[in-house]
Amino acid sequence: MLHINIPNNASKYITENKLNEFFQFQDDSALNIIHINCRSLKKNFGSLNILLQSLADKLSAIAVTETWLTESLQHAYNILGYNLVTNSRVDRCGGGVGIFVNNNFDYKIRHDLSRMSEYIESIFIEIRRIGKQIIIIGCIYRPPNTDVSLFISELQIILNALDKINNKVAVLAGDFNLNLLKHSSHQPTDEFLNLLFSYNFIPTICQPTRITDFTATLIDNIFVHCLKFNFNSAILYSDISDHLPVALHLTASVARVKQANNMSRRRTFDVNSIDKFNRCLATTDWTFVYDEILKSSDASKVYDFFFNAYKANFDNCFPEITVKKSNRMTPRHEWMTKGLMKSCVRKSNLYKKYCQNKSKYNKDKTLNIVYNKTLNIVINLQIFY
Repeated sequence: MLHINIPNNASKYITENKLNEFFQFQDDSALNIIHINCRSLKKNFGSLNILLQSLADKLSAIAVTETWLTESLQHAYNILGYNLVTNSRVDRCGGGVGIFVNNNFDYKIRHDLSRMSEYIESIFIEIRRIGKQIIIIGCIYRPPNTDVSLFISELQIILNALDKINNKVAVLAGDFNLNLLKHSSHQPTDEFLNLLFSYNFIPTICQPTRITDFTATLIDNIFVHCLKFNFNSAILYSDISDHLPVALHLTASVARVKQANNMSRRRTFDVNSIDKFNRCLATTDWTFVYDEILKSSDASKVYDFFFNAYKANFDNCFPEITVKKSNRMTPRHEWMTKGLMKSCVRKSNLYKKYCQNKSKYNKDKTLNIVYNKTLNIVINLQIFY
């Protein structure tokens, strides 16, 4: 049996405020991927959106396992700037895989590589560009307590099909429910790892991705086939679920998309502007709205009268200005304010402390921050939407 050591410097732990620095969005030719075992996309969709909106630009792809979606729900979870492709269970609950694909890519689903069975779930996409390398991105989930030998046999069929594709960059992201830290003492895990090595796939994550009060296991990973390119990988301190997200930045000219504009439009909400807005609303003559209510039975028309006057005051007191984007602490939506960004950073740092020392004090403190952050987000969403 072939034995190859996992690189001991392949990954590092980072907090959420380090993601923009890690992904290096100024390099628009890089491939940036993140995998998250979300343990119900419906439950944790808001947390995933908050994480993504703290980034300065879009990722190449977001692989998600344990989506817990059904065919009727899989089109209900849209993220601005991405297209979602899924493979969901049809005869039982749980599981399911999906990939949020950057909508700048021209891609297709590789149905021949996608699987849905009791022992393996997968979804693959192919990004083909004329005269350039093919990009293959796969999201794989092995349900726990299932036959590992059947999983390995099916995975070998997938890897054999991938091996026949020339001039490619291939990435496999997922939750394999096989602890790579125990590969030397657990034969099925060793066979799984050696199978991937035999097809020139190497793991980019080498430290625990699921940390509980009593265990620390490495079951989530991103495997890369493109050995000739440099890459950086990271494990993110994030409480989206009980699995830590894993991230990959592949420094190669493989994912060139249209470079994002480095300018953005912003509004300033300071004390003086808010006071001015309140005065404008208080001094506006709203008689014309009441008159329209008496004249018209069309509620939509009355609302338009009110909204146009309200928006005119809003634009006057909070005018849009053009500012240069920064790759650090730059939210992509107005509702993700600097205050919320700081709250997210604080929460991530506390979650890091909790993962490193799972004491009751650290747990209670983290939960308190999460509650306050969520409350602030709800308030902001009510303001802007």
